[in-house]
Amino acid sequence: MKKFLMAFVEGLHLYKQKREFALAVMRKYTRIANMEALAKTHDYFVKNTTLVPFVDAAAMENALPPEYTATKHTVEEFYDNSMLRELVNEGFVEKIPREIK
Repeated sequence: MKKFLMAFVEGLHLYKQKREFALAVMRKYTRIANMEALAKTHDYFVKNTTLVPFVDAAAMENALPPEYTATKHTVEEFYDNSMLRELVNEGFVEKIPREIK
């Protein structure tokens, strides 16, 4: 799981830093030829996606059906950010921008 999260976080950084590469990949896999639409999609997600995808407790609470939050369970029982925090604490996230060329 840790290696998956490392690759995912690195991919988010790559998506943000290498716009033309990201657009080419999007074009290939979506089969959408409209570059303006792809560019707008890319720009929207760069603006609205965090580079370290921590789960937000409030967002999780909104996503859970009421019967889950009305029980003795807490929202924090439904997600775990510990591996992402570990990557941040180890310095992995901090060194990514220097590595992507």
